[in-house]
Amino acid sequence: MKRIEFSKEQIEQIRNLYENEGWAMWKIGERFNVSRSVITRIFKENNIQTNKDNHKYKADYRKFECIDSEEKAYWLGFIAADGCNYEREQNATIVINLARKDREQLEKFKKFMSSNVQIKDFVQNAGFSNNSEMSKIVFNSKEMSHDLTLAGVPPKKSLILKPPTINEKYYFSYILGYFDGDGSIFQNSNGEFGICIVGTKEILEWINSLLNISSHLEKRDQTSLSNNYYIRCGGYEKPYQIMKKLYDNCPVHLERKFNIYKNLETVVLSRNTK
Repeated sequence: MKRIEFSKEQIEQIRNLYENEGWAMWKIGERFNVSRSVITRIFKENNIQTNKDNHKYKADYRKFECIDSEEKAYWLGFIAADGCNYEREQNATIVINLARKDREQLEKFKKFMSSNVQIKDFVQNAGFSNNSEMSKIVFNSKEMSHDLTLAGVPPKKSLILKPPTINEKYYFSYILGYFDGDGSIFQNSNGEFGICIVGTKEILEWINSLLNISSHLEKRDQTSLSNNYYIRCGGYEKPYQIMKKLYDNCPVHLERKFNIYKNLETVVLSRNTK
């Protein structure tokens, strides 16, 4: 049988998928239409270290078995926006990749999970984040993956995500977590503030029904048939009242976006006292 060879570019892609994207070897094999044994050979020949020491890492993998607190709902929303749930026959992997500037968020999640897992820093050399400094956290747990799926964060969720199956009293905490993952708050050159959230039509219609952010959803790419939309609003009072509802109901937040919200609050309160 002819020996299967890979180019340098393909080997780097394999390395990136395993080390930075959290792909399993069998899944990489499917990507390149080869067996797992071929991928194992490529690892050995190119000194790609496998995660043989995963067993030494501990975590409370059943955190999402029951969403019964604002904190759990927040992290469920954050994973729904910024996490990846890879389910396999024998195991599963949950990965969160963030820009290095938000590494503190991963430290918070690590503490929430009661885990000693290592947060890895790396440079993204593919896709839209090319040459960007990133950080990631990885959990390997079939149970965690299963619980996330039941709560509304299934594998391959990007274009099929629907509202979560949680108690309505935790909706705002979930939405804040989702916003911290797939939302933005900003101040434009005119001094006005704005908020924007991206996602599937189903998740955004649900969020909009609770917060009344916009009169309609807008497609991110009008030429595409993908289920990818956004909602937004601008000004002062409306963005402030929307974000205040979210922050007042949750003990967790992404520090960078919260600081912009506090600037908005200062401006709004100042305007209202004049």
